[in-house]
Amino acid sequence: MNAGQESNLLGGPNTDDVGMKDMGDEDEDQGQGKEGASLRHRHVLEKQSLIEKGKACSFEGHKRQAGQWLEGPLQICQCDRHGSGSWVACIDTPPTAVDHDDDDIEPNTAIGRRQQFDKEDFVFDLLGSVPASITSAGTIQPVDVVNLPSLAGQGLSYSLFTIEPCGINLPHVHPRATELLYVIGGKDLRTAFVEENGGRVIVNDIGMGEVTFFPEGLVHYQQNLSCETVTYISALNSEDPGVITVSTQFFRLPNEAVQGSIGQDEDKVQQLIGGLPAGPAEGHSTCMVTCGL
Repeated sequence: MNAGQESNLLGGPNTDDVGMKDMGDEDEDQGQGKEGASLRHRHVLEKQSLIEKGKACSFEGHKRQAGQWLEGPLQICQCDRHGSGSWVACIDTPPTAVDHDDDDIEPNTAIGRRQQFDKEDFVFDLLGSVPASITSAGTIQPVDVVNLPSLAGQGLSYSLFTIEPCGINLPHVHPRATELLYVIGGKDLRTAFVEENGGRVIVNDIGMGEVTFFPEGLVHYQQNLSCETVTYISALNSEDPGVITVSTQFFRLPNEAVQGSIGQDEDKVQQLIGGLPAGPAEGHSTCMVTCGL
């Protein structure tokens, strides 16, 4: 592509553009001696003057002096340093994103669904949020589609757990998600899950910097076996993972089912229901005594 073609892409030279003759060739024709030296000196002065007073280049109302650059819609070009008034040394500019009218966006697409949210709706103060569950044994602070609606369709959620010494995050199930757990601080966090009938019970004690996971739909729990606070985060591969706390939900079944399952009469069942703790729950007496609680 020559300079003329490049100039057309930017917007073209001035209508009064002039070319610049190469003075070097003419100098060679003048011979030697004082007259030749004087002529060469005059040509040099004329060339310097033309560069210094070089014609400005223009494009859509924008002017640039010799040697200056201008970015056009297709190219970035330099106003000829030799003062011809032409655009030279053009470089293609990368394509820019096309602005779309909001009215043209299909509301049922992912981008359409995001249009309903302001930029602040994509941020959530997890640490400063009100816990969804709070007891003397700890707190649970989730972020999911309920308190961050812009998560809808993203397939993830998050919870921050603070479990006090001996505290238990009661056995539960996430019906729609696998859980990945990472310990931020503390030690001796017991984690366990039980497989389907005929399977194993997987038990591990982990500490700061370690990770474990609980497969989707399996009963699992965590307990702080140490005498210091344990903090961990839980990531789930659903924005709406759901939670079924086994102890509380089991006793919501009809009495006949509960009585048959645990071999107790109705009075005993009601007594058990009345003593069910909220989670996180306090741990067993041995741990409490060890920690002086």
